[in-house]
Amino acid sequence: MRKFDKLGMALLAFAMLASVAMAQYGQSSGYTAPATSFTGPLTPAPIGGAHLHLNSGLTGTDVAGRTVRINSITNTGTANSFIGFQTKPGVGASTARDVIGFEASPRVNDTFALTGSGSIIGGHIDTYLKGTTGDIAGDVRGLQIELVTDDAGARTVSGDVTGLRFRTAFSATTITGDFVPIRIEKAEAQTNSKNWDAVFKLTGSQALVWNDNPGTEPTTADGYIKVLVDGNARYIQLYSGAPAD
Repeated sequence: MRKFDKLGMALLAFAMLASVAMAQYGQSSGYTAPATSFTGPLTPAPIGGAHLHLNSGLTGTDVAGRTVRINSITNTGTANSFIGFQTKPGVGASTARDVIGFEASPRVNDTFALTGSGSIIGGHIDTYLKGTTGDIAGDVRGLQIELVTDDAGARTVSGDVTGLRFRTAFSATTITGDFVPIRIEKAEAQTNSKNWDAVFKLTGSQALVWNDNPGTEPTTADGYIKVLVDGNARYIQLYSGAPAD
């Protein structure tokens, strides 16, 4: 058989298979073309259009018991580190815009109250050692913040480089408790419980920043920091004259 005849037979066979498939799965059997747009728990983003929405459900009276869960599993392998999720947005063009790794902005909508002991929490990190056995050879870290560049970086940063920044623009009629940027809870008692060793741990010494044994102490008292210890106001003395390391 000539090559042309072989090709023609192949095309004829393909056409026959296609017609059978259409009869089985086409519109005559109830096939419906995919929707080009819809609103639901997963709403695709059109090319060049709006956001991708991944929601725990449609807006309704109560979807609070549902969450969008990512890697909420138990991993039984040992070959790699187990990371719940990772996001690494990278800028590939000079821009005047911010680059934000992620945002969390829980809200209580206007006119609605949180009653009883209801609180609004911006983010919750719970490093949980479940059960009672299984040693940890390294650290247990609730939150790790690293400020990193490649070696010999030559950028100019006109603003601050800050590991942790607190900002407030907060209006309220009354705050019954204290309004503070950091609150440290007293260690809770349980079987084999441990207490804090200190409020901070500073490693090593850095001249004119911290030193456990400077050559001379500062002597010019100037300023203070207010802290609350067990509900009582206490003041840490500051000095405008630098120590001699």
